[in-house]
Amino acid sequence: MSSSSGGLDALRGLLSLTVLAYHYFALFYPDSNLIPGGYLAVEVFFVLSGYLITKSLKSRFSKKSPKDALLEFIQRRFFRIFPGLLFLLITCLISYNLLGAQGQNLLSQSIFALFGVYNYYLTLRQVDYFEQFNPLALTHLWSLSIEIQLYLLSGVIFFIFKNPIRAFGAIFFISLLFQSLYALAVFKSELAYTHTEARAYGFALGAILAMREFNQPRGNILPVFSLLGLIALFGLADIYNELSYPLWFLLADILGATLIISLRGENASAPLRWLGKRSYLLYLFHYPVFVLLKENMQEPTLSALIIAALVILALCELGHNLLEKPYYGESISFAKAGAGLITYGYILSILTIKEPHKSKEKPILDNFNAQINLNTSLTTIKPNKTTQEKRCQALLIGDSVMLGASDYIRKRYPNVILDAKVGRQARELPELLKSHRENLLNCKNLILHLGTNGVVKSSQLKTALAEVPPDVKIYIITVNAPVSWKKQVNKTLESISAEQKYELLRWDEFKNPSFFAKDRIHLTSSGIRAYTELIAKSAKLQ
Repeated sequence: MSSSSGGLDALRGLLSLTVLAYHYFALFYPDSNLIPGGYLAVEVFFVLSGYLITKSLKSRFSKKSPKDALLEFIQRRFFRIFPGLLFLLITCLISYNLLGAQGQNLLSQSIFALFGVYNYYLTLRQVDYFEQFNPLALTHLWSLSIEIQLYLLSGVIFFIFKNPIRAFGAIFFISLLFQSLYALAVFKSELAYTHTEARAYGFALGAILAMREFNQPRGNILPVFSLLGLIALFGLADIYNELSYPLWFLLADILGATLIISLRGENASAPLRWLGKRSYLLYLFHYPVFVLLKENMQEPTLSALIIAALVILALCELGHNLLEKPYYGESISFAKAGAGLITYGYILSILTIKEPHKSKEKPILDNFNAQINLNTSLTTIKPNKTTQEKRCQALLIGDSVMLGASDYIRKRYPNVILDAKVGRQARELPELLKSHRENLLNCKNLILHLGTNGVVKSSQLKTALAEVPPDVKIYIITVNAPVSWKKQVNKTLESISAEQKYELLRWDEFKNPSFFAKDRIHLTSSGIRAYTELIAKSAKLQ
């Protein structure tokens, strides 16, 4: 949505840059912990959207009949959102196909995005937004879907209620309650981030600002402190912190609301205004380009980053001139649109020629035990019949890292039971231990390696391990992977091990690059030997 306020355009530009930086580091350097609170820029976007949309609705409903105002609002929103969205989806389908990129379920993702329910598509995948190893090209569209749903809800509120501010106030408190309940895992904690009912309160706060028309504060002290507060949140507010839901979000909402009140009607620097006016297209295109880059290299080179930036800017300029300017009644610059099209087409043609079409089949990771298929659902390997009369030395439960080492472990130590699965989450442990109840009665040791695929909750782990027979010694292996939750998981494992007298195996201290495949998670042959030796020495396997 365009705004006559250069200050709000600049705010959009600043938020867009924050989101781009956050996604870049999250994809390529997830364990760097740089801009850990960048996700809160989206929360401020919700507040800004609520403010601007409500101002638009107030104006329309004050001049026209409720029916005409609602129909006109829906029509304008449709032509503002869907041409750019369709442009993105068509571009992704063409580009990913020409370059032979995998683009997991790109067509089904596109359908959910077009219907404005992509955030619920993520729920159907049953993967937490922050715990994705292979991010989807359109993952970022969850927030657009929430906005589409809230736009429609806002229009209906204005149509039904003469005084909509009470309705928005109710939405604020109900939504805040939902997020708090989800975060406490009364339902499912992963829903706290991507479900509309848990994220609507930021939008509702923006709507309340627009309805009340707060006076613009005098001087620069308040906006400067608000901006510094937001920057501090972006730099410090880790999503895995216990305060994240809803405290970090509420702080971002309040600081964002203060900036909106302070910046409306103000002028700002031309570069930020330029970015702000293209923020929607920048939001749409940056993430699929980053994901495409991620598929081809773990750490992008400078030349690859320059190419990615050129592609994003070219598509933004093309879409801005052909789709956005007509919407706002501005004259089209065919020269700029043509330059954008030529730049994109030229880069795509070069990449298509240089990169031969790849197989759609996902390759096995380098040196990740060739006999193990990444679609492996469950492998439970029991002791050989000749050794079953003895007490089992250990029950090993883990994810794909342990699975990759399973053959070597079994050859060296046949009297173990090994249960490993690709993509295994720590929350599966209670059911796993129940299924291994008889094995635990016959095993000396329990060795766990979980947390590579997502966060480990202290309460869940404690409850699950409390059911293990007291004579079974428990060993817990730390996480060594370039993932954003590594620090939180290892801190949790350290705390529980110290408290419960479990032995902690510090796999995270193994830094030799030759131990790891290209993904820096799974193991080479030398890594498998080191991993097995760590387990064997600690648990005294024979």
